[in-house]
Amino acid sequence: MNFFCIRILFLVLFLSLTLNSSAIGFTFGYNSGYLDAQFTKEVTLSENFENALQDPGKVIAIKLSASNKNLAALRKFRHLKYLMLDETFVADGFYLSNEALEAFFTICDELPELEYLAINDSRLMALIKTPQRIKGLKINKYEWNTFQNNIEKFKNLELLIIEDQELNAIPNTVGTIITLKQIEINTVSMPQLPDLSMLQNLVVFKAELGKIKKLPSTFAALKSIKYLSITGMVVFEEFPKEICNIESLEELHIELRNANPIPDEIGNLSHLKNIYLVDCQNISKLPVTIGKLKNLEFIYLSDAKNSLDITPLINLEHQYSLMLVRCNYNGFAKQLENSKTLKNLILPTSILPSELNRVEKYIPKEKIIKKEL
Repeated sequence: MNFFCIRILFLVLFLSLTLNSSAIGFTFGYNSGYLDAQFTKEVTLSENFENALQDPGKVIAIKLSASNKNLAALRKFRHLKYLMLDETFVADGFYLSNEALEAFFTICDELPELEYLAINDSRLMALIKTPQRIKGLKINKYEWNTFQNNIEKFKNLELLIIEDQELNAIPNTVGTIITLKQIEINTVSMPQLPDLSMLQNLVVFKAELGKIKKLPSTFAALKSIKYLSITGMVVFEEFPKEICNIESLEELHIELRNANPIPDEIGNLSHLKNIYLVDCQNISKLPVTIGKLKNLEFIYLSDAKNSLDITPLINLEHQYSLMLVRCNYNGFAKQLENSKTLKNLILPTSILPSELNRVEKYIPKEKIIKKEL
């Protein structure tokens, strides 16, 4: 290959990378597998506004910066369904005046297919002209008064995401939006949840809650939840028995730093397939009833103390996989030596060879899988 051809090849490669760099795959909401995220790999997010303008009729998702130029061109995106506003969009902001922001949301209201909106500043909620059109709302900076005064207007909301480490309370009004199917909360500051018992369409609840010590008693009324994740700096004083009444639950992630014991009522979760017990250093034993869960396929344990009794898993009559992270691998393997239904024992790739050799005395090599964490 001559020098000229090499130059052409590099030029084509450079142009290809340049053109593709303006569009990325993305998700709006956690894709749990039980309720698909609204933004999927089939949807391309256009971050370069100039490139998106080359064929606006094909653009259905875009990330936008605040400028009068972008504002004027937004009307061209007639099939826009997902709109993400970056941190330059703020109330009383430097980039757009209040009048310009009003005009911007008037244009948004004219886009016939727009249904999902991500905003950095919750104060912008007051400017949304027809909130009943919005099915998905994501907020990165939470302000109580504006949120409380406007959230009830989003009468058809299906997906609500709030990611603000300083979030310390959510109004009870959220519990009246009966169309909600998925809620995600990310904070380290919230001590309690509102009453959500009216949300009978809720399938996914994913939260990092910080200071929460217990769930409201009404949480047990959420009979449609299939995926429940409560993690973060959780300081539960005891395992929340309310969870054990959600018979529809199929996947549970829970952090148990101070919770002991796991109640026998966990055996009520007849549809449970996957359970993640995180930071369970104070748990002394798994309840006998866990061995009665007929659909349980996967158990994850992290940071368990050496004396934890996991022998109830031997009673599982169907195949299951167990993943151990920062645990007594050898001791737990010894407890499961006689398990006839253990399909796989999953260990971190960082396990020392000497420790792995000890595990292999009790669990056949072909059942051991090493996984990068």
